[in-house]
Amino acid sequence: MLSVDLVILDFDGVLTDNRVYVFQDGREAVVCHRGDGWGIQLLRAAQIELLILSTETNPVVSERAKKMNIDCLQGCRDKAETVAQLIADRGLDPNRIVYVGNDTNDVQAMKLVGHRVAPA
Repeated sequence: MLSVDLVILDFDGVLTDNRVYVFQDGREAVVCHRGDGWGIQLLRAAQIELLILSTETNPVVSERAKKMNIDCLQGCRDKAETVAQLIADRGLDPNRIVYVGNDTNDVQAMKLVGHRVAPA
């Protein structure tokens, strides 16, 4: 059995289908899947902490995180630096962290944790 204390989630491409719909007035929309909520519930039942980590600052990310009751850090210029700081500040064991990311800006952060997942 995998022992995990924290799951770090990228937003775009992890909690969305990685597409952005741009309307004529410039507004953007993304698609989230309600099925993710079931997985979130299972992780919570296992007492695993969740965190959304995003380079962008976007109200959609904030609202979705709020709806799923997940802590969220946005505007992270350097995800690896942010993850390293989280590990140090909280005294976390990197081997008990899962990072779920889908983009090149996730790679260095993924190298800092024990378990990495990249959705296709």
